Amino acid sequence: MDELKQCHLEILDGSNYAIWKWQIEGLLKVKKLYEVVESNIKPDADKDCQAKVLIASSLNRSNKMKVINCSTAYETWKRLESIYENKTSGVL
Repeated sequence: MDELKQCHLEILDGSNYAIWKWQIEGLLKVKKLYEVVESNIKPDADKDCQAKVLIASSLNRSNKMKVINCSTAYETWKRLESIYENKTSGVL
């Protein structure tokens, strides 16, 4: 995705979750897609697809394998949170 290159968005590799989350949240908000990952309410299919592709495009291969069976952007987001939230979010 060209947008990722233009934004210099980090690829989530497991050690940079806090920075990655901060960047991807900002990008999702700019694109008006953040509500898709914020709520488990059934989203607009197009917005869900866009958000899921954006998230997946910012993951390394190992992390893509961890979310490959997630069917929605919300599910993908929550899976990544469950894996990384408490492990790296407090690191400055």
